Amino acid sequence: MEIQREQKQMAEELVKKHELEFAVVFGSQANGQTRKDSDLDIGILDPKPETYKRYGDLYNDFSKVFKGQNVDLRMIKGAEPVFLYNTLMKGKFLAGQRQIFSQYQAFAYKNFVDSKPLFELKEKLLLKRQKKINKMIKNVR
Repeated sequence: MEIQREQKQMAEELVKKHELEFAVVFGSQANGQTRKDSDLDIGILDPKPETYKRYGDLYNDFSKVFKGQNVDLRMIKGAEPVFLYNTLMKGKFLAGQRQIFSQYQAFAYKNFVDSKPLFELKEKLLLKRQKKINKMIKNVR
């Protein structure tokens, strides 16, 4: 699904109304690999505290802008490094303050690169554990 100019304008109005920093489209809609059942992934940076009511209001408003789409709204603040990297580096800016979006892209990249050795260590430890489990299973048979 191609996001229409009118939808971008409405998203811009929502970002202002809710005082968000920015909104970004990510996932299959951003990379052009959509299917019939693809949802619309939207990440938002909200400087205000997250509450169920606020999330519900944001979800309802974005769902009205993108009628007929299954909107999946994700909060960016406090997200893990891999999600943040994939969302901001591979996603498409939708609305809000582009300068803050660019700053967060730089932060996401640095955070991901700095965390990479930890991901590699985690993978190494998981593989080691998996080998141990496989050996235990083999000995039981």
